[in-house]
Amino acid sequence: MGTANDPAASFDRSAIAYEQLVALNRAGSRRLVAALPDEPFARVVDVGCGTGFATMEVVARGGVREVVGVDPSRPMLDVFAGHLAALPDVTADLRAVDAVSTGVADGWADLVICTMALHWMPDRPAAIREMARVVRPGGVVAILAPGEGHDRPTVDLLHAAGPPLSRLGDSIVSNEITLGWLSA
Repeated sequence: MGTANDPAASFDRSAIAYEQLVALNRAGSRRLVAALPDEPFARVVDVGCGTGFATMEVVARGGVREVVGVDPSRPMLDVFAGHLAALPDVTADLRAVDAVSTGVADGWADLVICTMALHWMPDRPAAIREMARVVRPGGVVAILAPGEGHDRPTVDLLHAAGPPLSRLGDSIVSNEITLGWLSA
């Protein structure tokens, strides 16, 4: 386990309460899944899956047979495994690995989903290349990330407060994924 300021250690400590803490992320994942093409996705890779709420939205659409969940936090994966236990028709492989080295075969997935995790990844371009590598030709890579100005009122308050809170505001801004960056 890392230090008190280590994001991975923080996710490990909060795995049980995480789903209640990220209600807006869950709503975003529902919108993302609703925006997917109307086709079955039998094989799904969830990168930065956490407790699996985005995958569970895809499963609810129907047609999912196999899931690979990738997250560096074993406690998050343990919570995800609990959700999957209720789905005996879905085969799951939950991997405590980094997003840039998933171990998934080239072109294996029909859908790669990454919901509110890309901004936590130290090498975002490499993570996206890995997502593109594991999706089949014609498959879908679906990413939900905090966009520019996503939490502007909070950032403005933190900056107005000055140090040390202004550093938290800077951190929030540094996590923004702009459309220009993502499309590049």
